[in-house]
Amino acid sequence: MENVLRRYPSGGKECCLLRSLHLCYVFAILQTNTADMLDEAVEYVKFLQKQIQELSEHQRRCKCIAKE
Repeated sequence: MENVLRRYPSGGKECCLLRSLHLCYVFAILQTNTADMLDEAVEYVKFLQKQIQELSEHQRRCKCIAKE
């Protein structure tokens, strides 16, 4: 990207257009990756909630520990 930008004078229309396109591209990549990471985080939280529920059920049914 920097090689392409060096061809155009700083502040030229072409240079500004290329920078804008580059920023749009980078933002789109970041947004997609952020969405994917959020999806994974939601799935992980659901998994943890299920684990807590299962362990709580197991603890309630367990007769081997002292219950307070």
